[in-house]
Amino acid sequence: VFLSCFYHNQKTSPLFISPRRHRLPKLVPPALPVNGTFSWVRVVLFLSDEEIIHRIGYDALIFLRFHRLALRCIVKMSFFSFLVVLPLNFTGDGHKMNDGEGYGMGELLFTDFMRFTMANVSGGSPRLWVHCFAIYLLTGIVVRELLVEYNAFNNIRHRYLLSREAHLRTVLVTNIPRHLRAPSKITTYFKNVYPEAVKSVTICQNLIRLEKLVQKRTHILTAIEKELLVLCRSEKRKLVITTLSAFDRVKFTVTNLPKKLLSCVGCSDGQERLAWLYSKLEELNDGIEKEHVRRDRVMKTMDALQAAEGSGDIDYVLAVSQGEGNHVASGDSDVMMRRNGKKRGQINLVNGNIIDDDDNNGKEKDLSDL
Repeated sequence: VFLSCFYHNQKTSPLFISPRRHRLPKLVPPALPVNGTFSWVRVVLFLSDEEIIHRIGYDALIFLRFHRLALRCIVKMSFFSFLVVLPLNFTGDGHKMNDGEGYGMGELLFTDFMRFTMANVSGGSPRLWVHCFAIYLLTGIVVRELLVEYNAFNNIRHRYLLSREAHLRTVLVTNIPRHLRAPSKITTYFKNVYPEAVKSVTICQNLIRLEKLVQKRTHILTAIEKELLVLCRSEKRKLVITTLSAFDRVKFTVTNLPKKLLSCVGCSDGQERLAWLYSKLEELNDGIEKEHVRRDRVMKTMDALQAAEGSGDIDYVLAVSQGEGNHVASGDSDVMMRRNGKKRGQINLVNGNIIDDDDNNGKEKDLSDL
């Protein structure tokens, strides 16, 4: 029943069942060779691992292999169960025993279904040894299948780690001192520490303000869609009302108006609300654009800190780290850079802010507020 409902909704409501296929067509994998209603069963059972990885990735491969594992265990054990265990249970005499010596529960409670179970075998019967053998057989089948699947999982994991994808070669570095948070400085540092191992460096920014603006714009767009839907329904309803009689017109209006319209009697017109929402949307778009410009200015300012004598900061960190024989921790680098700045009168770090002794006369400058 569930598969039938899913197949029906897949044909009638594709946007609900598979929204990504219609909204993000570039991310949709190639279509499977499915022609009939249940032809997907053959594809799921016999599609190769390489084809699954190419189409839908490693996560789907592990998911499908788990179901294949369960299916193999059930099918292999079902042969012994249907050919040996079920006939043995059905021909037992447990349903005839009412004195409580066996597993019978009385003629009134013992149903036909119970005759296919172990309850139909009397206690102490040699037939119970068959059930004991079935338990060991099932355990052996499951253990063997688990070992086979474990070896396959190891091979898949090694293949995944050797695939050289971007997220497997990306390292997140945190607790970087504020005066070193520039792409050029970080690139210089890591290229000296790990020569020919760094491909690119990207500085992650604090985009909380931008995310809030985008979230507000999303709410405004949702409200605009709702207002447009209500406006379209009301215009359509006006066309229907004009074709009805006076009595039917009143009846239709009372029974078919949505609750939102009935509760908004006396409010401003829908077109006025739409105009206000569009004005808010324009304001948010301007705010988002200004925030983009501000973040670009922040990154350029941070990158400009490497100019002139500021480029010696990274050389000092490298020299100290090489002299000690290990890398400098982020907390120690704060202290060293503070001492170094005091000696040369360049850049000092106070409470996470930058103080330029030569240009700002001790005035703090917080780059996050630029």
